[in-house]
Amino acid sequence: MTTLAAMKRAGFREWWAREFKPKIDARAAGLRRELSRYDVLGEQRRLTGRDGGDSIEVIVLHFSEPHGIRIQGQRFLTHASYPAEIVLRNAAHEPLHPMLDLSDPRVRALVDHLGDDPLIASAVARHDPSYGYNSVAGLAEEDVVQALEQIVSERLGFADDPRERWIAADDGMHVLAAAFYDLVRETNYPEKGGVFVDWLIARQSAGDLSPAEIEKRARRRSAMKRSTNGSVQRP
Repeated sequence: MTTLAAMKRAGFREWWAREFKPKIDARAAGLRRELSRYDVLGEQRRLTGRDGGDSIEVIVLHFSEPHGIRIQGQRFLTHASYPAEIVLRNAAHEPLHPMLDLSDPRVRALVDHLGDDPLIASAVARHDPSYGYNSVAGLAEEDVVQALEQIVSERLGFADDPRERWIAADDGMHVLAAAFYDLVRETNYPEKGGVFVDWLIARQSAGDLSPAEIEKRARRRSAMKRSTNGSVQRP
């Protein structure tokens, strides 16, 4: 409160209105026009079978660089200098969390199955812990979302190259995202849509998430390789 009172005495409100508000208002109007062309939530709804609402709120800030994040629900913060692509990528990714409900016995069994895969166990055990994803469940959650986000971004026309993405991201640890993505593409799921978790469980039952299948698909989409000690390495 002391700081806020001092800012008021110093004329912060007037300074803000004079120096920054016109730029913020103009940028907000520009983002509104740019983002209105993309039905991100509609595409997520079609791919996941979940209703994520019908609107996203983007709050444009000046004193926030370098942060651009989701803070709650469908509300995002972005810096005025950030291009629409950053907002789009955040919007394509964050509302998909959480995807894997560990209270569902089927999902718990799937995560346990993935944890028995030496490739996935190695990715969790040997990565830089500062990246996060320090459990099989955490990695599986993130990588399911990354795979779906990539599909959403591709269908709406603002995607990065998936192979380059998963080679570079977090030292190449997201081999499961690459494998999920390959399986999604191979089965034409993006064109059909559905309830994604049900589809994923069915794919496990069909043997499409065996260790051999995951490694084959990860290699195809991320150019990963396995070292002599079993760890995941980039080429």
